[in-house]
Amino acid sequence: SGVVGRATIGDAIHRQALRQPNKDALVTYNTDGSQNALTYKEVDLRAASCATGLRELGVQRGDVVAICAPNGVEYIVAYLGALQIGAAVTGVNWAAPLADIEWQIEHAGATTVVIGESRLHECEEILKKLTTVQYVIVVGDSDIRSSIEVTKFSSLVQNTPLDTTESDVNENDIALLVYTSGSESKPKGVLIPHRNYLISTTFSLLSAGYISPDDVYLFVKPFHTIAGIGSITSMLLVGSTLVFLEAVTPDAVL
Repeated sequence: SGVVGRATIGDAIHRQALRQPNKDALVTYNTDGSQNALTYKEVDLRAASCATGLRELGVQRGDVVAICAPNGVEYIVAYLGALQIGAAVTGVNWAAPLADIEWQIEHAGATTVVIGESRLHECEEILKKLTTVQYVIVVGDSDIRSSIEVTKFSSLVQNTPLDTTESDVNENDIALLVYTSGSESKPKGVLIPHRNYLISTTFSLLSAGYISPDDVYLFVKPFHTIAGIGSITSMLLVGSTLVFLEAVTPDAVL
């Protein structure tokens, strides 16, 4: 049932998985008309498997994991998996210019980069020269050929799920390192601990009636923003269902 007296995002989602294991948490509508769904139990287990994979790779509590990948279930699983081992996550705009991607990863001091396969090859040179980066994880189905050592994300979620009750994570650990847009100056990183998010943001949205466990959200915001990953976090914490689309153009979404 989680660790008594500990308030982490992973613990709260684990409790949702115990409370309503068979409720759809994430539903993806594909461009071919098919759909895939993961229940709360499946999301929790997949994130725990990812957590084991990250830990075995060498990612440690206090590390920063930069996720530079398009919207998708893998993004959320990587995010939740990192939080379960006490790492912080910073979302990087996967469509940004290379210089901006490099700057944020370096500024955040990320040890681990989760990157979409579509941008791997053009980012290889910057990943080679970033001295803090030790691990590169690639999201995608293709056979990966790279000039740098990489791990396929799909292999991480094949591991035995981590027992989160034994995970050395504190509610005051940093969960999110969110960057401002940088419209008037260099972006600024904002550190958000687990406890802060649970007792401030999520509670405020819930008490104001903006989110509820009965809601089903069609979600099209970019995940790397606080409006994106922040909203996803709050909705999962209260037990909502999130619907994602592979389509990115307005007419396809409609």
